[in-house]
Amino acid sequence: MNLRDATYSDWKFLLDLRNDDSTKENSFDQTNVDEEEHKHWLKQSLKNSKRRIRILCDETLSIPLGMIREDLWDNDISNFSNITLSWAIHPNNRGKGLGTKILGLAIKDRPETFYAEIKFGNEASIKMTKNNGFIDESAKYLDPNKERLYYTYKKRGPLEIIGASYV
Repeated sequence: MNLRDATYSDWKFLLDLRNDDSTKENSFDQTNVDEEEHKHWLKQSLKNSKRRIRILCDETLSIPLGMIREDLWDNDISNFSNITLSWAIHPNNRGKGLGTKILGLAIKDRPETFYAEIKFGNEASIKMTKNNGFIDESAKYLDPNKERLYYTYKKRGPLEIIGASYV
């Protein structure tokens, strides 16, 4: 399996994935997106230098299996960036370990620090982050409407200082 950068021609696959009931159930925004709105979003996303969308494909790169999105934000205390990740696996391919695979491919040998905000109860995403070395920040956040809890998972960059002691 391989990751390739998304192109505009992926709009239909990405829209169908976005509007899938299970995907919406595990998303913070559960509304359906219409075709024109989605196409506009994708055009803007593909131009955005702080966003990268990649498609997990079979070996021939012909069958899309899932997607992962990276949203970059600057880190004020190091030279490495922070990236928030979002992902979805096509409904026909769930339960096959592809979530763990797509996440592993996306973060392999990279120095950035990666974050994932996961809705409470989304056990598949929690499992795949742990399988890829993410740690549970043990933080539960309540969103402003006080209805949904989520966890933050983090995979530290290789040079991040995680603690210090003084003698």
